[in-house]
Amino acid sequence: MPLLKNILHKARPIELHDRFDSYSFPSGHATLSMVLFGLLAVLLARKSPPRLGLIIYVLAGLWIAAVGFSRIYLSAHWPSDVLGGMLFGAVLIGFFALLVEHIDPKSYNPALLAMGTLSVFLLFGLVHAWREYDKNIARYAPHPPLRPMLLADWQKWGWKTLPLSRIDLGGRQKEKFVVQWAGDERELTKILAQIDFKKAPAFTWFHALELLLPTTGLDDLAPLPVLHNGRFPVASYTIKDQGKPRRLVLRFWRSNVIIARQGQKHPLWLGTLRREILTHPFNLATALRQRPPKQDTLQKFGKMLRTLQHIKWLSLQIPDRQEAPLLIRPLDKP
Repeated sequence: MPLLKNILHKARPIELHDRFDSYSFPSGHATLSMVLFGLLAVLLARKSPPRLGLIIYVLAGLWIAAVGFSRIYLSAHWPSDVLGGMLFGAVLIGFFALLVEHIDPKSYNPALLAMGTLSVFLLFGLVHAWREYDKNIARYAPHPPLRPMLLADWQKWGWKTLPLSRIDLGGRQKEKFVVQWAGDERELTKILAQIDFKKAPAFTWFHALELLLPTTGLDDLAPLPVLHNGRFPVASYTIKDQGKPRRLVLRFWRSNVIIARQGQKHPLWLGTLRREILTHPFNLATALRQRPPKQDTLQKFGKMLRTLQHIKWLSLQIPDRQEAPLLIRPLDKP
């Protein structure tokens, strides 16, 4: 596949990889899924009744089609790349099917073959997901064009041009952004630590497994994954309500605005505030319920931010669901 891509030199819809992988035609994922599951379907259907064989081919076809659709959906390939990869894989399967005709059907057990192949597939799939999931999430995340903005413009009118609410996958407006931050993550983490907000780990499938246990505590769980315009937060911070199974979660997303400050450019972050309440339904599992913060909680949060050191206020307004967000940035360095 790398040789074909290097010969044809067809660019991807968006830049995702480097070297040979930067080229698009044909789709390696589509080709490999076609070959792997096509070969498996040929071997299994050969020793199966006609109706079962048809089901095997349909299931393999659905999986191959899902892989191809995902490559187009993620803008990793053009539709022609996926179609070309599938056709290339189909040719290889055709040659293999001719060879299979000379193999004694009694020389292999289809059930053992299916179990062995699927076991290897799941094992390597889990290892690959564990090692590459975070990288792939960052790689395929939407990258809107960056928009530069002067610090003074952001303070006067620029904040109004940014989303004022989180947008879920259905396009609905959810909780308001209560704070806008012009700085980097290291500065933000250091400043929020002054008011006991701790940097939270990202939610992984390990945390999802913890939800299946009825004894999981709040400290064992990362904040639930919440999307804004299809993107996960770049950073989350939590503060626990002492003596109660609940916490405040402050999530930040990067906007497409870059603030120019002291000759440097800093991303502008948008932050939401939510409550997470730990429950154990019927003592069979663990659940985290998300609730909007109460008005007194928002006022308390605004007062907590006012106590921060090494921070420059551009707005002293206490955040309210009907008002403007707090605009904050680090102090200029001498």
